[in-house]
Amino acid sequence: MQQDRPEPAIPRAETELSEQIAEDYSAEDGEDQHGQDAEERHITGHTEDYAEELAQQRQELEKAVEALQQAIAGFADVREKFRRDFEVSAVKLVYEIATKVIHKELATSPDIILYQIQETLKNVADDAEIRIRCHPADHDFLTQETEFVTWLQNTYPSCRVMPDETVGRGGCIVETAGEVHDATIESQLAEIRKHLSAKVEEHA
Repeated sequence: MQQDRPEPAIPRAETELSEQIAEDYSAEDGEDQHGQDAEERHITGHTEDYAEELAQQRQELEKAVEALQQAIAGFADVREKFRRDFEVSAVKLVYEIATKVIHKELATSPDIILYQIQETLKNVADDAEIRIRCHPADHDFLTQETEFVTWLQNTYPSCRVMPDETVGRGGCIVETAGEVHDATIESQLAEIRKHLSAKVEEHA
């Protein structure tokens, strides 16, 4: 009958080596786990920092957009003010040019007073008692226009022409018993200016 043989004893050196390897493995595993945890914490912290940075950039972008919108609104206001100022200035310029041109024309064409009187009398009855006031220089000119004076006397027998220094050259004021017709150049220029200003307001 065969006897059981005792298992050979493992040398102490080999046992110690095995234990050392196990310890080293456990240590390495712990280090790996510790390193992994540290790496995860690093990634998490980096993600939080990145999210915070994005939030700050978003706030700055929103501020920049708001500032840009305010700048655009301000520019629109400035542009509108410039347009209105330009239109008002243009009206004044047109008025000044018209005034100069008309006054120059009056100095070289004294017969304008004839047209002014004729046009104004179209709105007056033939049998009305009429008084025409005009500038003294225009009055002197009219007295020399015999053809016009004859027409005036025949058409409006009750009409009188009188010199008046308060009336500007080229215009006249026609008065009847119940009406006053202002045909002065100044009043007509004022109407032109009023009309131009109204046009500016329409486009405001």
